[in-house]
Amino acid sequence: MRRRLTAVSANVDKLETLYEAINRADVDGILRLQADDVEWRGPADFPDLSGPHRGHEGVRAYAARVSDAWAEFTVRAERFFD
Repeated sequence: MRRRLTAVSANVDKLETLYEAINRADVDGILRLQADDVEWRGPADFPDLSGPHRGHEGVRAYAARVSDAWAEFTVRAERFFD
């Protein structure tokens, strides 16, 4: 049975696609799913990453810092809510 695509499932699909791009370190893929005025904030436990990181250039800078700090980085969501 094929899942019927609704607005709710479309939003969840976008989030899943975003997390997949993050886990591939695909910055261009991440940015395709982000508005030009996106704002990212990293964990407060890591002051260099806490942000805010604004716009696509800010996300690129954030991703570069993460890449420099960790050889491997993945994010695992338990579940998504619309």
